Order: sequence, then C-alpha cells, then structure tokens
Amino acid sequence: MLALQKPTTNKQKITIKPPSLSDIKRIAKVKNATLVEYSILGNSLYIWLIQPTGKIVFQEINIQSLSTSFKKLIPQARKSLNVRSPITNQDKQETFAPGDLV
Repeated sequence: MLALQKPTTNKQKITIKPPSLSDIKRIAKVKNATLVEYSILGNSLYIWLIQPTGKIVFQEINIQSLSTSFKKLIPQARKSLNVRSPITNQDKQETFAPGDLV
C-alpha cells in the first residue's frame, strides 16, 4: 500500500514482492480471519481457503457440469468449505459491494 502512495516518475519502477505462503498464514492467524481465493481456469473454479490455524483447504469445482447458475455457485462453495457468508439481503442471497473483502 505504501508503494502505491509513493509518487513515481517514468524512470522509477516500483516492485512489490508478493507475500509468501508463510506470510499469508501469519496474516490469517494475526487477523483471526479465514482467507479465501477464487480462480477460474477453463471450466474449473479453484478455491483455496486458509484458516487462522494455518490449515489450507483446496477445492476444485467443474462449473460446466453444474446444474446451478454461476451466481449461486460461490455461496454454495463457501458453504461447502464452512466459510461464514457476508451480509445477506432480504432474499437471502449474498450481496457484495465494490471494495468488499470477500
């Protein structure tokens, strides 16, 4: 974040080192938070879950073979991984606002 706030010129290049797996586990532990990462590649949805304990859970879902819409896929995946859902609206569908950390 500090690197993003620092003014740059055309000659300056800022390199930000991505966090290591141990850094990510430490963040989950310190914040007592479950971190979830989603990635779509072809017909697969890959889900990585890092718990505050450091345990990592991985799940692959073939989205082409699903009988449900993609809009419902993420809540179902979160439920199968036992991840707490974000705030819901009256229709009991998960809602996200721009900038939400999910």
